[in-house]
Amino acid sequence: MVYDLSRNEFQFPHPLESAKGNGQHLRRRTREMLRAYQGTPDIQSVLAATYNLSSDAVHIHNGAVEALNNIFAGVKMMGNDATLILPEPGWDFYERLAAHYELPIARYQYQCSEAGFRLDFDDLDRVVSCTSNPVVLVNSPSNPLGCAETFEAIQRIATSLSGRGWLVLDRAYEGFDMEADRRFRDGQVLEELPRTIVIGSMSKFFGMPGARVGFTIATQETQREFKLPYDYLGFNSFSDELAVACLERVMEFEQLAGQMVSNREGLIKLFNSTEGFHAYPSSANFILVRFQNPNVPQWLDELGIKVRTFDDPPELENCIRLTVPNNEGCEALTRAITNIAERSGFQYGKRDPLRPGSPEMVRIAGL
Repeated sequence: MVYDLSRNEFQFPHPLESAKGNGQHLRRRTREMLRAYQGTPDIQSVLAATYNLSSDAVHIHNGAVEALNNIFAGVKMMGNDATLILPEPGWDFYERLAAHYELPIARYQYQCSEAGFRLDFDDLDRVVSCTSNPVVLVNSPSNPLGCAETFEAIQRIATSLSGRGWLVLDRAYEGFDMEADRRFRDGQVLEELPRTIVIGSMSKFFGMPGARVGFTIATQETQREFKLPYDYLGFNSFSDELAVACLERVMEFEQLAGQMVSNREGLIKLFNSTEGFHAYPSSANFILVRFQNPNVPQWLDELGIKVRTFDDPPELENCIRLTVPNNEGCEALTRAITNIAERSGFQYGKRDPLRPGSPEMVRIAGL
């Protein structure tokens, strides 16, 4: 049995798969969806209600990647003085997409502390102060770091940019820290985060990446500034139906997310009680783990566990990212880590967790 934990995909039984009969979650007939142009997608109003916003604040895209494409194209049309400011370490796709649109870019750093990775606000302030029209991209929770900024921290960034720049907040991995997520659904998010466009996705929490449902939340002014495209022929009818069906079952997904969080915390404890590993705190559906023995990725692969490795940037050297699996996958991963600890001559469950900044952690990370 092979467990692919490399792509942050849904690892639990999907609520729509358990629906009795084929297609019972669809409200319309297949013929109607095939032959009729889609008007305003139903998911727009359903998402607006979820976030307690008006429908015109929500824009539907064919996945979060299309949303990013549309936003980066909008930055390009802002003119040569617009500079896209990206996180480092960050999702490598941001860099590739910025290069595609030939955007001027700058970078801000994350710090590693006792609590894990955190955005370096001093560095961000320094970078912003050097640009005349900054467009700051914040990925929270961060891929690949897993850390999330508080609402107050995001608000601080948005407020500091008000009147001179823009904030792009990528929240594709929302839903796995429910208490923090509630602040984004109180209906005040656009008032409390001025000049901000929020990116959301139904690929992670709702486990439907194949349907390509992404969305943005922004005021009409911000949508005009980024020149979001007009929906001439509407959105994919099948994806619309599936997305609405998922939102109607949101409580089932919340229960699965609760199970995922429990598994995530258990795995973090596993790694941090095994010599040669350190798992960072995470608010996403994956964990970033630093390892000591360079053979760890190869050995995991041999044991049927596929993980994401990193060649760049240097901060992620000797790190793996793994999606939090279901209970069966957690058992397989536990066996694999125990096997690797034995191969390495390490002790399992015989020490306190490695902490960022501790002498052992400094040695392993090369900090």
